Amino acid sequence: ALNDLRTWLGCVFIFFYQGSEVSMGGWVVTFILTYRKGNPTSVGYVSSGFWAGVTIGRFLLTSPLIKYCGNRRSVIVLIGLIIGFDILTWLVPEKIAAGLFASLAGLFIGPIYPMMIVFLTNILPRKIRFCSLVLASAFGSSGGSAVPFMVGMLSQVSGTYVLHPIFLACYAVMFIVWIMM
Repeated sequence: ALNDLRTWLGCVFIFFYQGSEVSMGGWVVTFILTYRKGNPTSVGYVSSGFWAGVTIGRFLLTSPLIKYCGNRRSVIVLIGLIIGFDILTWLVPEKIAAGLFASLAGLFIGPIYPMMIVFLTNILPRKIRFCSLVLASAFGSSGGSAVPFMVGMLSQVSGTYVLHPIFLACYAVMFIVWIMM
């Protein structure tokens, strides 16, 4: 499994996927508080909306997208939608709109992980499949801690607006890796 390029591409993809997902879910509230002057008593709902979107997207969109569009095409379209909604979250100066766009980004983020697992299961040889998926999962967990940590460290220096460029960079890497697979 360690000698298989597809394994490493899957690891990189899932590292940046989980890193960007956790970064957005954790830091979007601080971004809206700081740059959109959100109400501290209600802006926490943005994070709840984001994670609800991830959950709903994972349950309701994954199967129909795989069935009608296929994995490869669906992930490309989802990445485009996610990038679009993140840019809207970042640039639209209205806090309610930013919360809605973050939730919609979460909705389209949800199906990507299960689609990636299905895709890896289909392209990897049976003898390395289990080890490759375990390795990719471990990389995902690492990304889920490393990328938000990086956002936090850079936020201390530059402000939480760094969330969106980092998020977009993660999705650019994911798009390139997806095309390579």
